[in-house]
Amino acid sequence: GAGAGHLVSRGVRPGDRVAFITPKSPEQIYLFYACWWAGAVAVPVSEGLADAEMAFVLRDAEPGLLVASEACLAAARRNAGGVPVVGLDELSAAAAPAAVAAPAEAGEDTLACLIYTSGSTGRPKGVMLTHGNLLANAEAAIAAICFGPGDSLLSPLPYWHSYALVVELVALPLVGARILLAQDKRDFLRNLARYQPTVILVVPRVAAAFQSAILQRIEESP
Repeated sequence: GAGAGHLVSRGVRPGDRVAFITPKSPEQIYLFYACWWAGAVAVPVSEGLADAEMAFVLRDAEPGLLVASEACLAAARRNAGGVPVVGLDELSAAAAPAAVAAPAEAGEDTLACLIYTSGSTGRPKGVMLTHGNLLANAEAAIAAICFGPGDSLLSPLPYWHSYALVVELVALPLVGARILLAQDKRDFLRNLARYQPTVILVVPRVAAAFQSAILQRIEESP
């Protein structure tokens, strides 16, 4: 409720859209939950977008507030188009306002987030996902992946990728499993053995690369 209180103190009301540009991190996870607790719609925006695409997404999403990590603040301000911008560090360090005591009511058809496609076939398109959509996909992921309280999941996928969003932020809390967060993709590959995940969440192309590397090591071994 405290995170939601920060957003409410910035004028965010149920149904408002809150965009954020920040790398995958614990703070980004808190932003998702704060948005949902406040009844707002989360709009994660890829920090890797060029200015033209970022500006288009922010115009299309029509957020009431834009939150950006320190490294993304300059790009956020360039492309905000009049939307108020607040730094993630500033938001976290501000004096804690009154916490929102109870989460806003949300039905299955209440919009939870807008996720934008890569734009590979034209302009990025905002995919409207409701709380019911997220829960249905999370339940399907739990049945398909079969993880539980003893599992630890590691993934290089960002949260503007619906697969990572649903599995990591909705499914894992439902079963009591743990999220492991690598600092970046290089850290993910270099320290995979140190993290010791029981589940690795990737897209098919990355899975194929893992398989190829494993088979090559087997062939090169005595």
